[in-house]
Amino acid sequence: MTLARAGLLRGSFVPPTKLRELRLIARQRQKLVGQLASEKNRLYKVLTESGIRLGTVVSDLHGQSARAMLKAIIAGQPPHEVLKFVSRRLRASREEIFDALQGELTASHQFVLNELMQHIEVIEARIARFDTTNFRVNLRANGTHWRCCKPSPGVELIGAAMLLVEIGTDMDAFGTSS
Repeated sequence: MTLARAGLLRGSFVPPTKLRELRLIARQRQKLVGQLASEKNRLYKVLTESGIRLGTVVSDLHGQSARAMLKAIIAGQPPHEVLKFVSRRLRASREEIFDALQGELTASHQFVLNELMQHIEVIEARIARFDTTNFRVNLRANGTHWRCCKPSPGVELIGAAMLLVEIGTDMDAFGTSS
């Protein structure tokens, strides 16, 4: 407190209004991403609890083929019917997948899995809306900086947007090491 009164401390960084608005959008998106991960983990746990080990034979339980199989499982289709949704790109054989689909799926499991799947899809749609808004607002506010940052190696589209939102474009606000 004494240092601040004597003027020996630099002021805190207070981002401009537009940047604060972008942060609001980006940080809510991050919360949704966390919720999505939690719901996906819960879905995996319920599948495992029911004896269905689909997650052990597919690399992405929420990829296109696995999601189609999950929806068939939730709809109560028998394992041999679920195999219709297996993509040729999956590394596991049809026999391995068939074995992984053997389990005791009760009506309670089906209900919870259905609710989880619906919630996952709602969250994914919400994240997509946040992304669209973030990119549209971010592009409008930071057009030139956005174009410079976006194609950088190792920086994906979402990463570039989050970087601009968190640090802004005015590096003078952070001072120098000297």
